[in-house]
Amino acid sequence: MFKGTVTNLSISYDALNESNTFSRGDVISGRVTFDVSKEIKVEYLTVSAKGKASVHWTERYGRHTAFYKAKERYIKLENIIIKQNSEQNNLQPGTHVYSFTFQIPMIELPSSFVGMYGKVVYQLEAKLHRPWHLPNTSVKGFTVINPVNIQSPELLAPQMASKNKTVCCLCCASGPIALSARIERRAFTLGESIRIFSEIENGSSRTIRPKAEIVQKQTFYARGKEKSLVTKIVSVEGEPFFSGKTGTWNGELPRIPFNTSFSIQNCQILKVEYIVVVYVAIPAAIDLSVEFPVIISSFPMDYPMYM
Repeated sequence: MFKGTVTNLSISYDALNESNTFSRGDVISGRVTFDVSKEIKVEYLTVSAKGKASVHWTERYGRHTAFYKAKERYIKLENIIIKQNSEQNNLQPGTHVYSFTFQIPMIELPSSFVGMYGKVVYQLEAKLHRPWHLPNTSVKGFTVINPVNIQSPELLAPQMASKNKTVCCLCCASGPIALSARIERRAFTLGESIRIFSEIENGSSRTIRPKAEIVQKQTFYARGKEKSLVTKIVSVEGEPFFSGKTGTWNGELPRIPFNTSFSIQNCQILKVEYIVVVYVAIPAAIDLSVEFPVIISSFPMDYPMYM
């Protein structure tokens, strides 16, 4: 099998933390490595850092298929490692290693994300250009997170909501069902559980059951249209409330999985939102529910934030 003169082109970077993630203002340091089997002439070698969001979906209208696409660019940086007409243009056989450094701009960047109809990706790309040859290319992704100050007063504030309804039984109205619920704050981190505090009054003739869940809503925007996808992340349920029972239900949702995507609220073409839904399931009727929008971040409560 034919083997090229330039082989094993790769790009790598040094991790800054255990989670191998980066945020605005961080410095990415790495290396470009490749092997050369014989002396060659190089025009130039570049390394670039790119970040963008893109969405894409289709919809059918009879026989016609409409395509919806949109893109948004965040960063585009480039380092020229080997310049044209320099002393480094002639390379000898062997392994060659070149270092590079980028600083991520101090701008608002959405967190990395891959969804059903869109994504936010950040990549490093190395390109080696030679006369009369197609460029040799290597791409390496890196993860960016948008730091959220979950210690801010507005995110530490508890959320409360109440609702009630009357359930009809044949032609007669049954007694009211009332739900009051509270969660401790508006922002949570991966691996945390969310506690539910609720008071329930079952004045109906039916047996009802309290439940709660975290749902993720992905929304994508293009050409004036939007596409949404809702997924349940975790859920919990309590013991039944029989007819005439009034009491409290203090439940605890399972820990937020570590592979859960972070909230994205700073992108024009896609959003990732989370909602804690607390409800009572009512047989043969629409559930009575209250909703609490929450933010999911990667930092624990005692993490030293900078904003």
